Amino acid sequence: CEERHLKLVGVGVSLRGIVNGADGLWVDPYRLVPGRNIPLRDMFQARLQMPVSVEDGVRAMANAEMLLSGYTSSDGMLFVRYGPGVGGAVCIDNDMYCGAHFKAVEIGHVMMWDNAGGAVASVRRRLEDMIAFPVITDEVKKQFSAGFCPKLFEMVDGQSDKVTIYTVFDAYSEHDPGVTSILTRCQENLIYGIYNAVCLFDPKKIVLYGEAFENERFYQNVMKMIWRCDMFPEYRDLIVKSAFNTTLSGRGPAALALRAFLECVDAPSGAQIEA
Repeated sequence: CEERHLKLVGVGVSLRGIVNGADGLWVDPYRLVPGRNIPLRDMFQARLQMPVSVEDGVRAMANAEMLLSGYTSSDGMLFVRYGPGVGGAVCIDNDMYCGAHFKAVEIGHVMMWDNAGGAVASVRRRLEDMIAFPVITDEVKKQFSAGFCPKLFEMVDGQSDKVTIYTVFDAYSEHDPGVTSILTRCQENLIYGIYNAVCLFDPKKIVLYGEAFENERFYQNVMKMIWRCDMFPEYRDLIVKSAFNTTLSGRGPAALALRAFLECVDAPSGAQIEA
């Protein structure tokens, strides 16, 4: 900052788990650290001696999406992140909706029926436990063979320990039949999860974000499924991939700090503001 004659005006922190951004509390850190309702914002502010904002990681990314798009996406936006897990956020009137207990739009925690493999008896599982990247790689490894996934088998020289989510998506791009069957089921379940959120919030725009959508075949097939099904007739033209896809994990915290700064003070005329 000194070299560029800039002044650091705040720090943003995005977190995994349940976060009360208004009070600066890490409500539930999902066992990353012991305890609950950790006053993380106050702890950082005491140490850094400057304003600090904390927020749930997906809401921080959605906030950056708003800021970088010039708030063109901020009136009724449903933000859906896929990869490596599943998450969501809703923006209403230029602000994040967090819910009474800061758990709003936890798409990955929606319970769904799973009859993977054609099982007669379905079981209820969280969406994230059905389609998260580690779940996909585990499923591929269970069925790994030259007959089931020939292109992937060739890519990794027949060694299942070389299978990663990246080789899986590479094989999907090459139309590997086994990988395609697994990812098609993931796409269907993801769409059901999005549909559930749409029914609750009735957004004006749906923004898809995450590593999964960087795979062009995956993204296009999700969009084709949406167009073919009858669940999204009003939203088909309102679903887009983020223009900032895969770049918001670092920009999210910066956008939190910038938003807090802009809400608290009027920037001097001619001031240069960078996130």
